Amino acid sequence: MRKAVEDGVVWLVNGPASVWRMPVPEGALGDGAELRPPPKPVAAQELTEETLPGAWKDGKTNGAALTQALSMERGYTVPWPLMAQALKDSVNSQWLSLASNSASLGSTWDQAGSVVLERPSVSAGRRGKAAVGESGGLFPAGAVPAGAVVLDGPQVQDLAEKVPELMAAGPTAELRFHVRVEATGDLPDGERRDLDALLSEVKKGMEVG
Repeated sequence: MRKAVEDGVVWLVNGPASVWRMPVPEGALGDGAELRPPPKPVAAQELTEETLPGAWKDGKTNGAALTQALSMERGYTVPWPLMAQALKDSVNSQWLSLASNSASLGSTWDQAGSVVLERPSVSAGRRGKAAVGESGGLFPAGAVPAGAVVLDGPQVQDLAEKVPELMAAGPTAELRFHVRVEATGDLPDGERRDLDALLSEVKKGMEVG
């Protein structure tokens, strides 16, 4: 059982203890211990200042604050290895930036408070004028994620229909879809609000860039 937890096959929960992809502490397998399927991944959009304002101050946050805030949002203690991976993904995709005085993204939970994140330098571009990226789509200058492509509405529908096949084709992989919706030209505030409201029905915090 311990190996299954450490390998991420199952998730161990016992009161405030939330153990996944890490050694099982002494006592965690006592009375009240519960084994669950692996916790759902953390998307980069779930960690932004707009989504978790209580974890941010003056445009900065840290791994411990984000973990605590997201745990409150989800209703359970988010395991640190899950959050650590989410922070790496968020920095790699340029949703967050690692501060110059930050500890390593590979830090353990006791160092989580020293993993300092901040708004990316290109964040203003998400709502401002976009530049044409290498993938041929509209992205803030210098913020085109590796491998990114632009899909129109019908292609998004095609992708949605392919998701079950993609999951079946790569059962050992943890597939994640980084979705960003952009509007070209001047978008009236009323239309933006309507679009943001519809997108938030799909995922809380999702909005037009």
